[in-house]
Amino acid sequence: RGAGRPNKSGLVSHSKRVRVKYSTPVHITLKIRKNLVNLRCGEVLSAFKKSAEGASKFGFKIVHYSIQYDHVHLIVEASNNESLGKGMRSFGCRFGKDLRKIIGGCGPVFSGRYHVNVLDNPTKMKNALAYVLQNYSKHSKILKHIDQFSSAAYFASWSQLFGRKAGPLLTTRPCSPELPIYLSAPRSWLAREGWRRGGAGARIA
Repeated sequence: RGAGRPNKSGLVSHSKRVRVKYSTPVHITLKIRKNLVNLRCGEVLSAFKKSAEGASKFGFKIVHYSIQYDHVHLIVEASNNESLGKGMRSFGCRFGKDLRKIIGGCGPVFSGRYHVNVLDNPTKMKNALAYVLQNYSKHSKILKHIDQFSSAAYFASWSQLFGRKAGPLLTTRPCSPELPIYLSAPRSWLAREGWRRGGAGARIA
């Protein structure tokens, strides 16, 4: 522990991944290189959906997501580390190729390795849901709303997630009835209902 050259690159290190299983969802952050493209556009969203759908055949299930200016957040359930790795390779390869077609030019589009945070208790799960589903509100310092570049339209339990802070903009809007093919309903207890036992008033930041 502590041996070796310190990582000063600002990128995710290539140390061994923590163990992944279906009962513990993971929060994944994937960044693109600086000044390539604004990911928040319809063309990129279409590419994201196709990539997410293709990755699902590896036991890699995207439960929630949000697309920001230069990075993507995913909440994923994977059977094990192999499913996570294969799913992310499938998603990353296809999404990266489509992004390069949109941008033009050549070369890699992603900034290093993706970051993984295992959500192994109700409070972590609750905070991850709040962070991912309302990430654009956090960055833009605007009222909480349904972000079209996220899966927020398919989430209904805003009052349980934010308590009194949810507000009418979230609580009065009806939830979309059916999940699209590129998203999966949560199977783990934590993602399905266990997050409700997390600390009161989830934090976005």
